[in-house]
Amino acid sequence: MTMTAFHRLLFCWCAVLVIALAFHAILARTISLDILEPLEAALLLIVLTCVYTRPFFSSSQGKEPTEKAAYMYEASLEPSPHDMTQGANPVLVEPVGLGVQASSYVDYVAYSEQRARATSSSSTTTVTRVPDEDGRRPRPRPRYYFLDYSKLFLTFLVVTFHVGDFFGAISYEDRYRIGNYDNPFRVAIRVKKFLCQSFFMSCFFSIAAFFTDKSYRRKGRMQFLKDRAWRLLLPSWFCTFVLNPIQSLIELSSSENPLAYHPFPGHCWFLLWLLLLSWVYMTLADAYALDGLHRTHQNVSKDSNIPLPRLFPTRLVWGYGAGSVATAILLLPGWHTFFTMPVKPGSLPCDIVLFGAGVLASRYKWFDGTDGFKLRDKLGCINVWVYRTLVFGLCAAGALAVVMNELDLHSYTAIAKALFLLAGCLFVELSLALLEFCQTNLNHPLSAFTEFLARSAFTVYLVHKVVIASMVALFVYLYNLPSMTIEFEEGLHYSSSVLRGPANGAWHLLAGYCFVCVATLTLAWIWAWGLMRVPFLRHVL
Repeated sequence: MTMTAFHRLLFCWCAVLVIALAFHAILARTISLDILEPLEAALLLIVLTCVYTRPFFSSSQGKEPTEKAAYMYEASLEPSPHDMTQGANPVLVEPVGLGVQASSYVDYVAYSEQRARATSSSSTTTVTRVPDEDGRRPRPRPRYYFLDYSKLFLTFLVVTFHVGDFFGAISYEDRYRIGNYDNPFRVAIRVKKFLCQSFFMSCFFSIAAFFTDKSYRRKGRMQFLKDRAWRLLLPSWFCTFVLNPIQSLIELSSSENPLAYHPFPGHCWFLLWLLLLSWVYMTLADAYALDGLHRTHQNVSKDSNIPLPRLFPTRLVWGYGAGSVATAILLLPGWHTFFTMPVKPGSLPCDIVLFGAGVLASRYKWFDGTDGFKLRDKLGCINVWVYRTLVFGLCAAGALAVVMNELDLHSYTAIAKALFLLAGCLFVELSLALLEFCQTNLNHPLSAFTEFLARSAFTVYLVHKVVIASMVALFVYLYNLPSMTIEFEEGLHYSSSVLRGPANGAWHLLAGYCFVCVATLTLAWIWAWGLMRVPFLRHVL
């Protein structure tokens, strides 16, 4: 097999990942995590800022493809019958700025796709797009409504997941929380935490990659970088140095600790890694196009539409493989985070795998149904209900493993391996099960209310941790009004005070959890609605 520029670049990125893992492993043994984590966060922020702010300072912006060039690329892919004009000779028009000296993916592909189609045509028919009378594109981009519903559901999961962290779902000493003692509610919330973190951020990466590919091919490199800088990089800086320190101040005040300014990325690690993976995607996409590999896919029909991998054995092999890597990483000392990404079930290798799957889903139309088959027909299982039963069984097995671990019915090492292997399978199958369910049952236009919820979901993701910290502090204050029950020891961020009520305070913890969830979801969406009405912010959010 010939090593093309694409393969060489892919090998280089894999080498960079290995070097970064080794760098983290060495430093984790030599310096404290209090120094390592801010160091890695600062390094990642600086590198991404240099990459994504380049178009604002570059003098070569005029050489980038225009919107018309990007449109010509889209128009050359799939003409529909009403777009065809009969009786003309094939004509190849090279757009301005395109050709051998192509500077980006869209530059090269817009020209080469038209050349391939014109030279390979055996008839005298010209395939063109006939614009509307007002000059607009004849066919709008499709709207994937089921993906809107999927993102909305995942946002609800993220908010309730982080609320659980404040009620005992985590065990880190530097995290603000209450209910840090053995009780039935903590077991239940940790089961939910495991099932959620096994797939939901990987599913977010998959959906984001799906639209990343379409956006990059439509806009070109420079415009894509600008949009990502406004939409992802700027919010990352704002959350790191403004919103998250406010959250920290609220937590310190509630736990009666000295106030201090503490900038940290927190939950915006997702934005930083989305920027990082998008950068990797851009370089690989450009190398892929300049190698001419897309021509091979155009000329070889069996490769022009790579199908969704089958359940047995492909997806299970990838799932358990990623889960095994995650297990090996977790068992190493000092792996709390890796360049801001939390090292948890369904994290690093799982996120990378599903980001790549999202790009392939965009390229080969796994979600489009243009071949007459929906996602439920491509799962590689006998029946969709058999598949859903299988996924439910995997979830039940994971829940049982968490309960065994919480009740000390087995050694921690053995349970950790089982958990991460299960998560490796769940991150693929739970994501597919969610997307299949939404495409089957919710692939219809959104109502005005759901449209508002979907459009505001990103803003809610940015602000929800501040709202959660405020609502938990309010719950602690209200709960202590009759008598001082929830107390924080000096110098600690968590409370081990046993709450009142039956089941060792579990019902009161459940009531507090529900109160904070409802209040956070309501106030976060109201806040998002207000922010999106600000003239400048509406273009960012």
